[in-house]
Amino acid sequence: MKVDVVKSLIVVLLVALIAYGLYAVSEYDTVRGWLTGVSAAVLAVTGVLTFGVSFEGERSSVMFKVLSGIMFFVFLFANLIFAFFEFGLPLYIILNGVLFLVYALTAVSIVRTKQ
Repeated sequence: MKVDVVKSLIVVLLVALIAYGLYAVSEYDTVRGWLTGVSAAVLAVTGVLTFGVSFEGERSSVMFKVLSGIMFFVFLFANLIFAFFEFGLPLYIILNGVLFLVYALTAVSIVRTKQ
């Protein structure tokens, strides 16, 4: 695994701006902090793994980047929906948790194939 520090830093700064945008758009004070923190975390992980990391096996690297890119946009879309509508905090945590764990399980499976 090889990490490109410059690309990773750019992605983290971009994610910070996206998270602040979600904070600014959300009108519901009770969940603003959770929305900002959770969206920043999941978008940073998926974004850095999409753009800032490469693997030795070409097939694994491509599959991993495609999975991470798809999940980045899934998390972005889900958090945009949550920013515009009122929701219960348990629903938000459970949905993001399940999505992230499915992502992690699939990513680990891809990395272990070593192709």
